[in-house]
Amino acid sequence: MTTRKLPFGLKAPSRGTVIFGSIVFGISGIVYGSNYYSKQSHQRLYDRVTWLADRPLGVREMPRKVTIYIAPPPGDGMDKSRVWFREYVKPVLYKAAVDYEVREGRNNGDIEAMICEEIRQKRKAAKEGTAPPMVAAAKPGSPFSPVPVQQNEIDGIIAIGRVAWREVLNGLAKGCEAPLKDEKIEEVKPEAAAIADEKSATPEETSNNNQPEQLSFQEEPNNREEDAPLAGEPAVVVTTSGDNSQDYTLVDGNMVSEEEPAFSLPPSFPPVMYIPHNNVIGWLNIPYRLFLWAADYKRVDWIGEYSVAVALNERKPLEKNEIDVGQAEKKYWLGDEAKEMLTNDTPIKLDDRVREHLTTFVRS
Repeated sequence: MTTRKLPFGLKAPSRGTVIFGSIVFGISGIVYGSNYYSKQSHQRLYDRVTWLADRPLGVREMPRKVTIYIAPPPGDGMDKSRVWFREYVKPVLYKAAVDYEVREGRNNGDIEAMICEEIRQKRKAAKEGTAPPMVAAAKPGSPFSPVPVQQNEIDGIIAIGRVAWREVLNGLAKGCEAPLKDEKIEEVKPEAAAIADEKSATPEETSNNNQPEQLSFQEEPNNREEDAPLAGEPAVVVTTSGDNSQDYTLVDGNMVSEEEPAFSLPPSFPPVMYIPHNNVIGWLNIPYRLFLWAADYKRVDWIGEYSVAVALNERKPLEKNEIDVGQAEKKYWLGDEAKEMLTNDTPIKLDDRVREHLTTFVRS
């Protein structure tokens, strides 16, 4: 039996060469296909939002700004959340010319504390009648003086992952119940106060201080008002007994009520939105991770819909069934720390008094 010769004197490849070439070309085809379809998916999302960037802003209009809250997924690090935002959320916001600020909650409760403080400051400003910071205007009398516009006005709160979403909602609820009075008061150190007094003392006071002190043996009058608070001393708080008891402060002999409402709402809430974050980890999930790597365009389409909704800024009231979301993430919570969080994970709840005033973005 004669073997068939190849043209131009070429030799037939060996079995090992055929296997190696098949593997190389197969992997190259998968990578090329994944990148190609991912670019196509990104382009479809860009076509829906680029008109927002091309639209000229009005004279008194400011670019939209949203705040992104991320937290490390249970059993993993913060890098996974950063990559998730950078790969699937940021490109759409960038193409839509939507400004954003990323805030990280490294420890449990950090995001909740940030949200709570922001809501408390809004309630406090509304009660005191103070306005938020304004943009500095030009010189008075100039025909081109801009109208003062509110600066750093947040037009949306985005939570990536169930952990961040829970803390955002808890922060909104607790911010409506937090006391408006600042608890932390900076105290001036005695040494710094003494140095400041010495510098501010006049020459006459300095010369008088250098003279020997003269003792006075005169008795103080008996009609001294000992109960009146002195300047610089804390006011006296008097609590009345009974069913309708209130706290009062003694100021210049008058009883001033210090009772604050236990619950109040800020003038407005920014829209909130949850973006899923399925952090697939674990040895048993390696085949599924390889599939997701090859079909990354599916995640681009999936998460991109949320980003497009944020960019288009179409809003609707937040429904009850949109509170306890992210259940699909829990099956990828692996590790000792994740197991503890999974055991302590309870359904996410939100006070209806707060939920009725919240809105979210509409996904098409």
